[in-house]
Amino acid sequence: LERAASQNQNLFAGLLAAAMLGESGEEYLANAWESASLEEVSTTPPGSQAGSDASGETARLVESYLRFGLVEEALTLAREDLSRLPETLLIELMETLENRGQVSETIRIAARLALVPDPAARSGFPLLERRYPTAYSAVFEEVLSGEAVDPWLLYALVREESYFNPTVVSRADAVGLTQLLDETAADVAGRMRLEQWDLSVPLDNLRIGARYLAMLNE
Repeated sequence: LERAASQNQNLFAGLLAAAMLGESGEEYLANAWESASLEEVSTTPPGSQAGSDASGETARLVESYLRFGLVEEALTLAREDLSRLPETLLIELMETLENRGQVSETIRIAARLALVPDPAARSGFPLLERRYPTAYSAVFEEVLSGEAVDPWLLYALVREESYFNPTVVSRADAVGLTQLLDETAADVAGRMRLEQWDLSVPLDNLRIGARYLAMLNE
């Protein structure tokens, strides 16, 4: 448990271990974020293609797409190789996606930016908040008001399982923010006496997922 609670690669596992050891979620995250900040500065990105003709052309196209409001086209092109884009353009793309509520893609680009070896390139930019967001905060607050679950534990579960994508479906057919299987959700919803629910709806998924998490911690 101590080893799991001291790492920051899997936030859900770390927070779960911390909870079992009687530690607070805030304390664990403070330590994890401090470690993540150090790793961001010291990590060297894989083979960069900055300066190549292909890199410059990709960056120009992405920038043009963004200028004309073609965000999905910019994202599709950027996904091919984020290492081709300069940090300033990655930040612009990430902020655009964040404003559109595309949390999953925001997290992915933030993770790429964390590999930039020069912290001055993102000086003053709140990168950690993008890597570990608190999306759907109003829904989380509503759900957690009736459950004995550490809010950071639930946030970490959602971040690791679905990247805050409410409609994602895994290969195992797990659905939504907390990645619930239909049979598990049906069992928990029955215990909660919920007659109607939809796992692709954030409120329903979080309500059932939080109760299931609370049951596992009993």
